Amino acid sequence: MSAYVVNPNSNPQLVQGELQAAIPYPPLRRELLRWFQQEAPSLAPAYEGAVMLLGLPTFPGRVHFIAHAVRDIADRLVFVLDDGLPSSRVQYEHHLDSIQDQWPSLDHLFDGSSSPESAEAVSIPASVARHISQLLTEHRGRRQRPSQYDLLFQWLMKQDPSHAAVNQRLVSSFKDIRQWFMALTHLRRTAPPQVDEEQLCKRFEAFEKTLHSFVGSFFTGTRELDAILQQTNQ
Repeated sequence: MSAYVVNPNSNPQLVQGELQAAIPYPPLRRELLRWFQQEAPSLAPAYEGAVMLLGLPTFPGRVHFIAHAVRDIADRLVFVLDDGLPSSRVQYEHHLDSIQDQWPSLDHLFDGSSSPESAEAVSIPASVARHISQLLTEHRGRRQRPSQYDLLFQWLMKQDPSHAAVNQRLVSSFKDIRQWFMALTHLRRTAPPQVDEEQLCKRFEAFEKTLHSFVGSFFTGTRELDAILQQTNQ
């Protein structure tokens, strides 16, 4: 993939147009972009932005931003494919905000002035206990739900139950790719790890091919999935 150098004094709209023209958009990439725009508009900017950043090798934080885009798309994909799924997120901050407003001050129990026996039990308002109980209920429910990869496999099996082995390999490949990018999302105290440019582009293309397989009902027949997976794993 050829590099594109941005003049900081350029018009942003012109830069975007020039950049789009400079970046390769093979048929698979164009199909994915159309799918995002039509079926998952909330994810389309992240995908298109990641593609653009591939053409900007000197852009600060480029690998970090691409990795975040891949991770977020991977995490939300199954909820786009199956809009009947409930959200898997637990609103921890919302619950804790409600609890802290009514939480009694218990600092005196842990400042060393109280005996161990006196700290064995404390009284809290019933409203706080209800909030804590609700938070724990949602947390347990989240832990007991299938993983996003289990949900993706279940969705694929609904679409085509006759190709369980292919579906399993597809989900496994998607998981491996997501984990590779996930390792690059964290900001570190030290300099970020060096990522080989060819490896980055190869991994992103593998992500696109695997993603294209998931939206197969939109473009690709199931019979082509094995061929796509074999190309991805080469």
